[in-house]
Amino acid sequence: MAITSDYAVPIIDLESFPEQSKKLIQACEEWGCFRITNHHRILPAPLAAEMKAVTRSLLDLPAEIKRRNTDVIAGSGYMAPSKINPFYEGLGLYDISSSDAVEAFCTQLDASHDQRFFFFFFFFNSLYTKSLLITVIPLHELGFFGTHKVKFEVVLRDGVSRNAWFYRLLGLVSENYIASLSLYLSKLDSYLIRKTIMKYAEAIHELAMDIMGKLAEAMGLSTLSFEDWPCQFRINKYNFTPETVGSTGVQIHTDSGFLTVLQDDENVGGLEVMNKSGEFVAVEPMLGTLVVNFGDIATIWSNGRFRNVKHRVQCKEATIRLSIASFLLGPKEALVEAPPELVDSEHPRLYVPFTYKDYRMLRISNNFSAGEALDHVLVNCSQTAQA
Repeated sequence: MAITSDYAVPIIDLESFPEQSKKLIQACEEWGCFRITNHHRILPAPLAAEMKAVTRSLLDLPAEIKRRNTDVIAGSGYMAPSKINPFYEGLGLYDISSSDAVEAFCTQLDASHDQRFFFFFFFFNSLYTKSLLITVIPLHELGFFGTHKVKFEVVLRDGVSRNAWFYRLLGLVSENYIASLSLYLSKLDSYLIRKTIMKYAEAIHELAMDIMGKLAEAMGLSTLSFEDWPCQFRINKYNFTPETVGSTGVQIHTDSGFLTVLQDDENVGGLEVMNKSGEFVAVEPMLGTLVVNFGDIATIWSNGRFRNVKHRVQCKEATIRLSIASFLLGPKEALVEAPPELVDSEHPRLYVPFTYKDYRMLRISNNFSAGEALDHVLVNCSQTAQA
């Protein structure tokens, strides 16, 4: 299949509504994907950068820790490299809108929430030396009152490792002190990781709700709410080597849910989406944007108006590629069906109502990965089967 330029992938400015409402609907119908800009009021750039650092840190954990990230629903937990996707691995949680689910995810990966000793620890150790005081004093820079957590934690760790020999030479601190400092910094790592994940989960869920609200309003359905829809979360790592260049990192697929908000790798390309002509369009990194993909549930909910975009990841260079994906799935228990306003004599209902859980199991049990399951929930297909 041919690869074309990515210039045609629409760009939606979230601060230009309702002016961009028509463009948003066209993007959903013609592409099933688009970039968004001016989302930083909800998801600040520093928080997105911190989450990318956390992603790298968590996916570098030992395999025995990553395997603790078990499924809540099929495919929601840790995915190790497989025969189908040998260069990919990922961690995930079922619903970032649930604080309990986010807490459980952090606990599985040893991201502690215990911060009680930090203030005492820094105050106590500042008595040893002015140098150490200078290194650790800016608590507001370390995430207790600010957002630059991961970056400053790395500086702090470097400062300790760089100056430890000097402290020992002067007799200011003991070997046990250095060991204790390393232990506490490790716990600080875990605390800051947890705080970053919690803040990112809140922000990305709010962003998904903002996009859905703008979409519903553009369709004249402003009274609808999507707050109770689960929002699955995955952090992804592609281990590309020189031997894998030109190969596929993740096979062609559609997402099973309604929409996906993707924070892609800002340096490494590889994402490709299929346009209506069946050509793959390269979606290269573009600073300051996120990518939104529509999945199968969007097609069903819109009564066939919105495209469930097929996409894949190709290996373009021998390097690590990281991404963060948040999937707004569908109603937790209510039936998935087009709103009555989208169904009339000229636009009869195309798909039978069903639960998201049943649809997901239909895909999994039949190894459907690229939208094939839609054909099995068509109204005509259901009537034929009953006959």
